[in-house]
Amino acid sequence: MPDHEEVYTDEQTDESVIVEILSLAPGNSLEEVAASHWDSLTRLNRAQAAKIEEVVVTNLSDTLPQLVCPPTQTIAPETLLLMGHMMAPKFNETALNSVDVYMCLIRLQQQASDILIILNSPTAVSPESSSSVSFLAPNPEGPLALFKEVVSSFQVKDWGLFP
Repeated sequence: MPDHEEVYTDEQTDESVIVEILSLAPGNSLEEVAASHWDSLTRLNRAQAAKIEEVVVTNLSDTLPQLVCPPTQTIAPETLLLMGHMMAPKFNETALNSVDVYMCLIRLQQQASDILIILNSPTAVSPESSSSVSFLAPNPEGPLALFKEVVSSFQVKDWGLFP
């Protein structure tokens, strides 16, 4: 299955929400799979000082109450929440921004897919970053509340998209 990505941004907070549908990442446990996705994310972002702060394997109904699997789904999706921090440049810039990262991993073993929901929330933007022109301040309501809202509302509308 080809990988797919959607990105949504907020110009004032410079936050971005990314939803990716990926082929299954290698790993024997959900924690190993999440670490593999984190490593890819930090590498692609050319991040420095990237650090995972917390990892929590969660109950599907608690994390994704709106996710209704088709009746033919015999293997329940697994979910994991990861919170981390990185210093990373925006696009191809060199200036580093301080970014909190929140990731939800949904492992759909039966569909041979991992879904990632990622919230990038800058806590400080370098004056040399292109974001410094529009960045007003970190999200005053807290990125964790936004992340929980995005994740809890996630739904798969068409399961026929998966193999």
